[in-house]
Amino acid sequence: MSTSPDELDQALRDAFPVHEGQAELALADSDHPTSADDTGRRLTVRLLVYDEQGQIRDIKEQELPLFPAWAMDGDTPITVFVAGWALALREALAKIPISTMETLMPHDFSFPEVLELRTAHTPEDYRSAFLRKSRMGRWL
Repeated sequence: MSTSPDELDQALRDAFPVHEGQAELALADSDHPTSADDTGRRLTVRLLVYDEQGQIRDIKEQELPLFPAWAMDGDTPITVFVAGWALALREALAKIPISTMETLMPHDFSFPEVLELRTAHTPEDYRSAFLRKSRMGRWL
């Protein structure tokens, strides 16, 4: 099942920004969230950290590898991967202590290898995979 770049961009616009607790992960460009290169699809995101009064305390922006080129034409529906990633981000951002959040960069929330898991088929499957101790779960 292939996913078009337009379908992917719409799935990302539907999922982001993710704002929980004192942190937010947002698309840097919501009109055209992804770009392509020889290695695959890339995404530029901003990690915003807020103080107790809701004022922006820190902003970090990075371009991340979203997934390899083969994934756009693969069997995995990319929109399901994106939905699972957003679920995991909501949980992680809500639970990661602010002292830890201040040390993290956007790439710390990117795990394109999750797409290769043969056992993940639903957003909940991907959410669980993203939250494993070897990934986002290390901060929870």
